[in-house]
Amino acid sequence: MNTKILACALVATGLLCGSTLPALAQAGQGRGPVLSQEDRTAVMDSIRDEMTQLRSDLQAAQKAAVEAALSKDATEADIQAKVDAVAKIQTKMAITYWKAVKKVVKFTDEQTSQMKETPMRGYMTLFGGGFFGAGGRGGRGGRAGGAQQ
Repeated sequence: MNTKILACALVATGLLCGSTLPALAQAGQGRGPVLSQEDRTAVMDSIRDEMTQLRSDLQAAQKAAVEAALSKDATEADIQAKVDAVAKIQTKMAITYWKAVKKVVKFTDEQTSQMKETPMRGYMTLFGGGFFGAGGRGGRGGRAGGAQQ
């Protein structure tokens, strides 16, 4: 019974990250996007192949976590290892996105101030925000990292 609850929680968390965070970033507390559409496109174009592979790896790791959670013999250690594998890939995705942003975008003082004033917005701008779920669309259609900052 507990494994079913854990599996549902994993799915719900994935859906939350993939749908809610981009919407919150889009709201931007009444301000326009931190990055221009051109900047977002340039960032995603520069990492498209790497992010495609990471998204594939992430999907496989998430599937393994769900399967482990649904196993009758699942232990906390088993689940911890699977969820840690998911987190490791998500971290790699965030760092990959950050490196591309730093290489492509030259932030103005105003943009830097906006990100500092609204840390969630800054985090999404620098690390790709909702790409863990929504980013599967990637690039022009899914915005940079799945979020429109």
